Amino acid sequence: LCLPSIGNDDCFDFAHRLLNEWGVGKKGKNNGLVILLVTDQRCIQFYTGYGLEGDLPDAICKRIQTRDMIPYLKDGNWDAGMVAGVRAVCGRLDGSMVNDTDDEEDISFFGILAAVIGFFVVGTCRKQMSQLRAA
Repeated sequence: LCLPSIGNDDCFDFAHRLLNEWGVGKKGKNNGLVILLVTDQRCIQFYTGYGLEGDLPDAICKRIQTRDMIPYLKDGNWDAGMVAGVRAVCGRLDGSMVNDTDDEEDISFFGILAAVIGFFVVGTCRKQMSQLRAA
């Protein structure tokens, strides 16, 4: 939903009210999603029902906003920004969205592994050096 203004209302609270008052999502599953763009506040708010939070956590929603929507919104192209956001959400939900955080997790794992190995190597070298000095 793209609105020119919501007055002095907070984007988060407004999106929350929309989700609940409109009954977005399937009843009993609480799997609704509201994407709210308020142009005068330059606010993008994703508000997910609890049933959708596992598939669309806050980090993914933020990535969709920054990577897919904001490039269009910076140029004032509200329609293209919203369409890009909806497409990215659909891609996430149907499994076709590329998850580039896997690379970050791999780097972190290998970085930690290298650091642990480095501590052992340095500790072993220091021990051997002190034994050589003592001999």
